[in-house]
Amino acid sequence: MDLPKLKTKMTLQNPMRSPDGGGGYITTWTDLGTHWAHLTYRTGRTASGETSPVARQPVEIILRATPPITQCTPSRVRRWSKDRGVILCQRSVQPDRRHSI
Repeated sequence: MDLPKLKTKMTLQNPMRSPDGGGGYITTWTDLGTHWAHLTYRTGRTASGETSPVARQPVEIILRATPPITQCTPSRVRRWSKDRGVILCQRSVQPDRRHSI
């Protein structure tokens, strides 16, 4: 059994809303913690954006387990940042037995 190699440094971020003074809000992202992860890129596609086509590429991120309810647990409202790229968290699932020790 091969365990994933956690060699990509990623930062988990949480959105923070602040009033913009005009009745709306601006979203800033605060860092929650750094994780070492294994990334597997899936087949990409082109989707329609607001003004032009946008490239979408699913990424499977495997990382070391965290306790179920902590500040550093991935959730749907959070995102990952890596270098200058951003990966939105769509879902978080438990690993299957193939990655268990």
